[in-house]
Amino acid sequence: MRIHKKNLFASGVLVLLFLLVISPVFCTAASYSVRWEIELEKFSLNGLSVDVDDNLYLSYLNSDEIEIYFSKVSKEGTEIFDKTLNPEPSNYRYRMDDFGKYYFIDTEEETFTISQYSNELIFISTYNINLSSYFEGEFFGDLYYVDSDCIYFAILEYQGEYDSLNTELDRIQLAKFSTTGEKLWNRTIALNPDGTIFGFCKNSYGNIYVENEGVLYYLDDENGEEIWQKMIRIDDPTISLISLESKYLIAFKENVLLVVITYCSKLFMKLCKVDGNFDWELTIEAETPNRGLDGYSIAIENGFLGFTTLEDDFVSDTGEKTSIINLHLLNSAKEVLYEERIEFTDEVAVSSDILRYIKILPTSEGHFYRYELMRDRENDKVENTIQYCIPRTNFITGYTLIISISSISILVLLVAYRRKISK
Repeated sequence: MRIHKKNLFASGVLVLLFLLVISPVFCTAASYSVRWEIELEKFSLNGLSVDVDDNLYLSYLNSDEIEIYFSKVSKEGTEIFDKTLNPEPSNYRYRMDDFGKYYFIDTEEETFTISQYSNELIFISTYNINLSSYFEGEFFGDLYYVDSDCIYFAILEYQGEYDSLNTELDRIQLAKFSTTGEKLWNRTIALNPDGTIFGFCKNSYGNIYVENEGVLYYLDDENGEEIWQKMIRIDDPTISLISLESKYLIAFKENVLLVVITYCSKLFMKLCKVDGNFDWELTIEAETPNRGLDGYSIAIENGFLGFTTLEDDFVSDTGEKTSIINLHLLNSAKEVLYEERIEFTDEVAVSSDILRYIKILPTSEGHFYRYELMRDRENDKVENTIQYCIPRTNFITGYTLIISISSISILVLLVAYRRKISK
């Protein structure tokens, strides 16, 4: 078969363009570079989070386990502060918003006391929310979200006098309050519900997603009115949203991510767009079915999703404990930016003698913080390390055929071009 030079040149161009288009499918980050690292001479952390400017926040008990310290570290690795609270709140249970502001919450019956501190841990104010001023009968209030402008509660209302064994739940409401204690609006989420928890989050537009018994609602934050509702359809037949499996919502910019932890130890995620259309779903299973997933973490920053799964297996006859940790970094289109599988084998008397855990928190640039913990209870030893990491994109092992075809196509293209210009 005779190939004309023009056809040869055109074929080389087409093959090369095709390979450039499909190359992201065969690429992933199997490694990373470490920009800086912190070794913590403390026990395991109480809290770890990242703000919109990619600063890192952590809290931990000091060596005497008496005081809680709070630290802030910039993405360049500079420690901004490391200190205790002054004035000290009555309770150390806290939440943080996307900008790093702290909200310490103390509850006495249906009165919530919230102390607000800046992202530099400077005291701002304390305010009280008395739910009993607005709701009557037997009810419980559960704080779902707090920031500098407003507070959201789940109001669980019971029929008759409350008894933990016999009283039925009448309905669940979502209520929005101002920081001055004024109720702005409330709406019913469920009547005679099966459970006491519903999914809730605010997206980047400031509106609200709510999930209850397999239905996803998108609400206007100004008045709580419904913008749309969608029945959640799932392709994986092993996932049931009506069951009592653990589930919650996380805002993914203007979109929302549904997260489900099943009784058979699967980690399931499904992304819904702000227009109500479902985009993709992902199911992560344990490598060995009888192990199950013993631990996981999920964190989102801007358009990036980082999550970790942990599965442990302990053989009492040999005293061998195996820990398998899988790390993932994805973008909002579910493209894999970084993946890593790590396996540890330890000789222990009982499974709880050694704990290993790794967590990744993405940044707005697609980089990530990598927190690694090793606690050896038998030898009274704890290792805590935090690294700021940048993924390296490499070809996946085994795709040498793709690389070979790329090399041949480039060679053919160069030969054809040289013949063309030599005429």
